[in-house]
Amino acid sequence: MDAVNITGLQRAAQTYQKDFMLLPYALLIPVLQELKISMLEVNNKDIVIVKERAGGAARPYVAGANNYKNEISRLIERELQTYRAVAPIKDNITNYSTKQVLFDASKNKVNNQSKQHPLERDIIADIITTVGEDIIDCLFHAVRNVSDQTPQGMANGFYTIADALIVAGEISTPKGNLVACGDLTAPANATDLTAFNSLRDWLRNIDPKWRQKNAVLYIPYSALINVKDSLENKKTSYKDVTFASLLTQLQEDCGIPNLQMVSHYCLGIGDRLMLTEPGNLDLGMNTFGDAGFVQVRSPFEDPNEIQFWNQFEIGMRIKNLNKRGFMMSDGSVTGNELSGDYTGSGANLGA
Repeated sequence: MDAVNITGLQRAAQTYQKDFMLLPYALLIPVLQELKISMLEVNNKDIVIVKERAGGAARPYVAGANNYKNEISRLIERELQTYRAVAPIKDNITNYSTKQVLFDASKNKVNNQSKQHPLERDIIADIITTVGEDIIDCLFHAVRNVSDQTPQGMANGFYTIADALIVAGEISTPKGNLVACGDLTAPANATDLTAFNSLRDWLRNIDPKWRQKNAVLYIPYSALINVKDSLENKKTSYKDVTFASLLTQLQEDCGIPNLQMVSHYCLGIGDRLMLTEPGNLDLGMNTFGDAGFVQVRSPFEDPNEIQFWNQFEIGMRIKNLNKRGFMMSDGSVTGNELSGDYTGSGANLGA
């Protein structure tokens, strides 16, 4: 039996490389911009120094009796650790022998002599697109765990990092960066203002020195809808509340003129809130500078099988935890897994 001719697949990886290399950017960059997340090129580890300046240096002069202050600032290291992740995919060209749905049968059907894959370009594009969606899905909820062979095991997401910092005491009520929030549930009736009032009261806990600066509120869509519906009960002029009018009302009621709101499916479902400075969240990856984002490897013992291999490193970081640039609520949230159009292999073209 002749070996599989994978020349075409390797050619696709080279010929279309520039197109494919744009796909991760095209998919990730708009989402990261919406989420106000900075993307860094990181090899294994990156450390930033966050400087916090001590206050209260000035005092009345008393001759010969001045107590010298021994600290003007402190330096805090915040580490971003990347972890190796892969997207290993194996396909068999015979899966397409009787399938003529996605390609022109007269031109692209399986050729048993050349054994060239009929969907070579589409598969590479799909791999990159799916990996990009997997990265978005794991940004907040993932927990690094090699035993979890899903996107949620790739790295520690922002909520996971925050949970560890709460345990360590770096995010806490005494520090002012962990603040309880009231119920954000759906209104029980036409006069229930609970959800809006809860969010308004929570935001009013922002540190006075941060109030006039930029602040981004991360709020799950389910909670945001409850707040919006609650505001409609506030007065008759808000029977048609828009997200823009809700934001304006919060800006005015809370005295945060530069408040922004982010509600993306990757935040999950629940009532956990996070308020932070734009750019305080980092995503580190090493892949975008690599020459071959997807490798097409020689076949295994089965000459009809072709292996696609995508390898990269990924990690997340919260830089500043000071109450003048970061605040979380005590709520809970569960993640969505919305990568692709289905999960598992039950819908395989060759099934």
